[in-house]
Amino acid sequence: MAQLRNIEFFTDPHGNVMVSDADGIRSFKQEDVELTSALFVRIEDEYPEAFRALTELYRKSQPNAPYFRYLVVSRFIRCNFSAYDRRVDVSASGQFQLEEVQCPLRTECLYAGLICDAKFNTHLTQRQTEVMRLYCEGLSEVEIANELFISPKTVHTTKINAFRKAGVHSLAEFIKKHPNL
Repeated sequence: MAQLRNIEFFTDPHGNVMVSDADGIRSFKQEDVELTSALFVRIEDEYPEAFRALTELYRKSQPNAPYFRYLVVSRFIRCNFSAYDRRVDVSASGQFQLEEVQCPLRTECLYAGLICDAKFNTHLTQRQTEVMRLYCEGLSEVEIANELFISPKTVHTTKINAFRKAGVHSLAEFIKKHPNL
């Protein structure tokens, strides 16, 4: 899976989505399968209202899964990250930094406030809740992995995603914010 860190997205004057990252500047293309997959999963999990709108918008393309995923991700980028402003859109910690995009259709677009200005989902998934409950009980990553029959890497990734959703950086902060877990 592609690392989502220190990435700037923007559109060129022709409306093409561009990517600026550690590898330089390039066009975002359907062949960018790893980047598309990583972004698709994040959009689905963290911006469910936007994701539902995007899947409805591109539903006719669903049988061609790679193309469908590319369309969903490309539109989300154009509607939320298209300014070239030298402020990364995906930070070093993996946080999305949505921008207000200057769109000529903004006032009449059916998706204004859904796809653009997407709302972040702060609700933990069932798996995130399970993992964080076990962390709060004092179990280690390996113990949690054994308990839930998943890998320690999955446990760690789940914890990081739960921290992002909760807007915290440590287990102590998480426990303060979710004392009843």
